[in-house]
Amino acid sequence: MPRPLKSPGLAIHRRRRAEPFAQLVTRIPRSLRQRVRLVCADQGRVIHDLVAEALREYLRRRQRE
Repeated sequence: MPRPLKSPGLAIHRRRRAEPFAQLVTRIPRSLRQRVRLVCADQGRVIHDLVAEALREYLRRRQRE
Protein backbone atom coordinates (compact mmCIF):
# COMPACT_ATOMS: atom_id res chain seq x y z
CA MET A 1 0.00 0.00 0.00
CA PRO A 2 1.53 3.39 -0.98
CA ARG A 3 2.30 5.87 1.75
CA PRO A 4 0.00 8.91 1.85
CA LEU A 5 1.55 12.18 0.76
CA LYS A 6 2.10 14.88 3.36
CA SER A 7 -0.13 17.28 1.45
CA PRO A 8 -2.80 16.63 -1.20
CA GLY A 9 -1.63 19.75 -3.03
CA LEU A 10 1.80 18.21 -3.45
CA ALA A 11 0.42 15.39 -5.60
CA ILE A 12 -1.31 17.88 -7.88
CA HIS A 13 1.85 19.98 -8.09
CA ARG A 14 3.97 16.98 -9.09
CA ARG A 15 1.58 15.99 -11.87
CA ARG A 16 1.54 19.51 -13.37
CA ARG A 17 5.31 19.84 -13.64
CA ALA A 18 5.95 20.20 -17.38
CA GLU A 19 9.72 20.58 -17.26
CA PRO A 20 12.50 19.77 -14.82
CA PHE A 21 13.25 22.30 -12.12
CA ALA A 22 16.58 24.03 -11.56
CA GLN A 23 17.59 25.47 -8.23
CA LEU A 24 17.93 29.24 -7.92
CA VAL A 25 19.70 30.57 -4.86
CA THR A 26 19.34 34.24 -4.04
CA ARG A 27 19.22 36.56 -1.07
CA ILE A 28 16.22 38.77 -0.36
CA PRO A 29 15.30 40.90 2.65
CA ARG A 30 13.75 38.88 5.48
CA SER A 31 10.70 41.12 5.48
CA LEU A 32 10.05 40.32 1.80
CA ARG A 33 10.49 36.58 2.42
CA GLN A 34 8.00 36.78 5.29
CA ARG A 35 5.46 38.58 3.09
CA VAL A 36 5.88 35.94 0.38
CA ARG A 37 5.45 33.13 2.90
CA LEU A 38 2.25 34.71 4.24
CA VAL A 39 0.78 35.15 0.75
CA CYS A 40 1.63 31.55 -0.14
CA ALA A 41 0.13 30.23 3.09
CA ASP A 42 -3.01 32.28 2.53
CA GLN A 43 -3.37 31.01 -1.05
CA GLY A 44 -2.31 27.43 -0.32
CA ARG A 45 0.65 27.70 -2.71
CA VAL A 46 4.30 26.81 -2.52
CA ILE A 47 6.89 29.56 -2.69
CA HIS A 48 8.66 28.28 -5.80
CA ASP A 49 5.42 28.44 -7.80
CA LEU A 50 4.82 32.05 -6.77
CA VAL A 51 8.43 33.02 -7.57
CA ALA A 52 8.34 31.27 -10.96
CA GLU A 53 5.06 33.02 -11.81
CA ALA A 54 6.48 36.41 -10.77
CA LEU A 55 9.62 35.89 -12.88
CA ARG A 56 7.58 34.81 -15.92
CA GLU A 57 5.41 37.93 -15.59
CA TYR A 58 8.47 40.17 -15.20
CA LEU A 59 10.12 38.70 -18.30
CA ARG A 60 6.88 38.90 -20.29
CA ARG A 61 6.53 42.60 -19.46
CA ARG A 62 10.16 43.34 -20.35
CA GLN A 63 9.74 41.59 -23.69
CA ARG A 64 6.90 43.98 -24.60
CA GLU A 65 9.06 47.06 -23.92
